[in-house]
Amino acid sequence: MALIDDVKDSPGVGIFIGIGAVLLAPVLLPILASAARPLAPQISSAAVGLTTSPKKGATPW
Repeated sequence: MALIDDVKDSPGVGIFIGIGAVLLAPVLLPILASAARPLAPQISSAAVGLTTSPKKGATPW
């Protein structure tokens, strides 16, 4: 636990995380975008289905 506390308290960790994110973004973003592109229509149609279905079957109390 002391090692984790030392790593969290040092200011250089944030800098290294930022540098790592900048270096990995050009590699990871196209991969994530190509994986998310086919899912977008399914997610949007599911959202429409979830927002319209309770109105059809709702009964007043």
